Amino acid sequence: MLTCNKYTMIVSSICLIVALCSGCNPNKPITVTGEVTVNGKPAEFGSIQFEAADGLVASGGGVIKNGQYTATVQPGEKIVRFTCGETTGTAMQPDSMGKLTERPVTQSLLPPDKFQKDSTIRVTIGPRARSHNFNLEVSQDDQVNIDKERKNLEKKKMPPNWHSSSPR
Repeated sequence: MLTCNKYTMIVSSICLIVALCSGCNPNKPITVTGEVTVNGKPAEFGSIQFEAADGLVASGGGVIKNGQYTATVQPGEKIVRFTCGETTGTAMQPDSMGKLTERPVTQSLLPPDKFQKDSTIRVTIGPRARSHNFNLEVSQDDQVNIDKERKNLEKKKMPPNWHSSSPR
């Protein structure tokens, strides 16, 4: 028969184990925030994607607006991919009803592969690593490639898959 002391000790031990383990889920998504700049200037708009470096954990991402982002991400090592754009002016474009309205004209600020498909940027997300800032450097050669790609797409009259028609 259990005495009061043994019973109290067992219950206390169970409560301690439950208390220590609650909230310790290593796979619990983490909210990550930070800043994204392109050549030192805040990215006007875009997206950020955190993909598991091992390919086993779900990826997560968020929207970049005025150089700031918030994303919900599983912990672990991530490959980071970006799209960033800027508004270059306005143009008269048809809306969903066919009526011409003035809309923003945007262009990509990043080369299509360097910070997306072929990104080498890695970070580790964890309870103590919730903030990550990124300054994406676009070289003169990168800019030449962006301009060439834009001209090629204009000739084909096809929107680039990395180009947004309106800021988000």
